[in-house]
Amino acid sequence: MPLDHPVTVGWLLAGLLLIVLLLLCVTGPARRKIRWVVLFLGLSLTLHLVAKLCPRDGTARLTLELSAIFLLTAALGLGVFLLLTQSHLSRAYLRPLPQIFIDIVHTLVYVIAVLVTLGAAGIKPGELFAGSALLTAIVALSLRDTLGNMFAGLAIQAQRPFEVGDWIQFNQDATQVGQVVEINWRATRVVTPDQVEITLPNGLLAQAPIINYSRAAHGLRRAVSVHIPFEVPPQRAKKIILTALGDIPGILPEPAPTASTSGFDERGVQLSVRFGIADFAQRGKIESAVRDHIWYALNREGISLPVPPRAVQIQKAGTGAAARREKQRIERQEKALRCVE
Repeated sequence: MPLDHPVTVGWLLAGLLLIVLLLLCVTGPARRKIRWVVLFLGLSLTLHLVAKLCPRDGTARLTLELSAIFLLTAALGLGVFLLLTQSHLSRAYLRPLPQIFIDIVHTLVYVIAVLVTLGAAGIKPGELFAGSALLTAIVALSLRDTLGNMFAGLAIQAQRPFEVGDWIQFNQDATQVGQVVEINWRATRVVTPDQVEITLPNGLLAQAPIINYSRAAHGLRRAVSVHIPFEVPPQRAKKIILTALGDIPGILPEPAPTASTSGFDERGVQLSVRFGIADFAQRGKIESAVRDHIWYALNREGISLPVPPRAVQIQKAGTGAAARREKQRIERQEKALRCVE
């Protein structure tokens, strides 16, 4: 389809109108992406004008016209994409799309532009893959993991078990916890409390049990353990501890903190102190404050935290023991030498 065809000229005018709409409706950082629409449309028009200077039946003219069609289709697709996802209308009436969907649709814009260009050249896209079952099988096997991660990412975005900013546990190991910072078409990036970035394939996340600590409706329950001496009544220690938790920032008043007797061991009576927090990211700081307040509160009441009893016996070895060890060493060496012919 040559570019001087009426339909193509109409599409050029549509592209100009689309740019005007984008300038009026798109604001913020997304406004910088409009320059790609302008660039593609300008290059398409330039190639169209240059093609007119080439011989009508020449290869150069055909190449320039097909390139112009590709750029024109890409400009229109990208412009419509920005208008539907980054404009005032899209923000007012549509839910923000996850980044993975934006990336996939962005890629499809260029795929459609290639298909339109092939159609303009008289090539049916289906003919390119006709009779290439072996090639298709090889490509499918080599892209199996990539496609699996992509569809797993789509499933994660559709179900939304977590979003960017959520704290999740992505393994049965309770230490495998991090904050989601990005979800793309292949993997999910998580930053641990130690500021270590972990890239998790979406296929792995789709099969793993996910615990989302940011979705708790009534806050998260955390617990710390403390030991008290056997001679201190547990009820007295519980009252002191719960009073000490009342002025710690970050602890929720509801559900109220609790203290329960969880066991007995060589150190004394073990108490489990449970409390609610709203911000999982502050759990370490709040738990540290809880332990500090418990220590100070018990210390003011004259209660010391018990330590495990240890019995250490020190026995001084005399010269006779050293002589016996030396004699045993020599006997072992002589026994080993007798085994050699």
